[in-house]
Amino acid sequence: MNTHTKILKVLIVILLLGFCHEVSASTAVVQVDTAANQVNALEGTLLVPNNVKIDKILTGNSAISFWVELPKNLNNKISFSGITPGAFVGKRNIFILEGSWTEKDLSNFKFNNVHALLNDGKGTEVKVSMKVITSELQDDTTIPEAFIPVVSTSTEIFNGNPFLVFAAQDKGTGVSHYELAFTYLFPPSEKDWRVVESPFLLTNSDLHKKIYIKAVDNAGNERIVIFKPDAYTLWFRIGILLAMLILVSIIAVLRKLWVKPSSQPSSY
Repeated sequence: MNTHTKILKVLIVILLLGFCHEVSASTAVVQVDTAANQVNALEGTLLVPNNVKIDKILTGNSAISFWVELPKNLNNKISFSGITPGAFVGKRNIFILEGSWTEKDLSNFKFNNVHALLNDGKGTEVKVSMKVITSELQDDTTIPEAFIPVVSTSTEIFNGNPFLVFAAQDKGTGVSHYELAFTYLFPPSEKDWRVVESPFLLTNSDLHKKIYIKAVDNAGNERIVIFKPDAYTLWFRIGILLAMLILVSIIAVLRKLWVKPSSQPSSY
């Protein structure tokens, strides 16, 4: 093997090693800067370079409290929309990206159709700046925050039938999904749980059961909230009343059976 061939092979190895080192699993944060403006609504689209691979999108520790449209990657376009009652101000994280890219790729991420609304009661649109910056994802060992489910009805959804609304906040990796289970008395078994989305259409039978809602974050941490519809509470009270009446009746019958008949006087 001549000297030129050896040098060429060494150069190829160096280039390959350099490329492998540059493109690696990465974490980045999509950040908004509202300056001094108090913003309560934000929407937009993040255009991802074609050579970038997005593995996961996390919404933990976001300035957005309630998502109208959760950020999802569709053909390297990530659309998002959400609101925050009470507003947020300054530099705040919106969501987290996990995937493979280089530092140079970050400058090629572009934002499109970004709209932000002031918290002024009028919905006045205001300019904000957005960027993608490198970050490190911390270990998440905290369960999602407590939340309150609500049963409601509306002519605009489910033909006026009752439905269940729920939304949990998670300051770590963000909520991954929700699971639901219905029981009358005892806690649900593993087979009773099913993955659902909010809002969830309820049947008349569902309203007479205890409802368990499980929020699971992207690290696998769980919080379970138990909700008792009014119909279930009424049914439960009636059941207790009937059980008490039956018990009293049984006791009364047993007392009659246990009482000895009074002795008759002897006749001479």
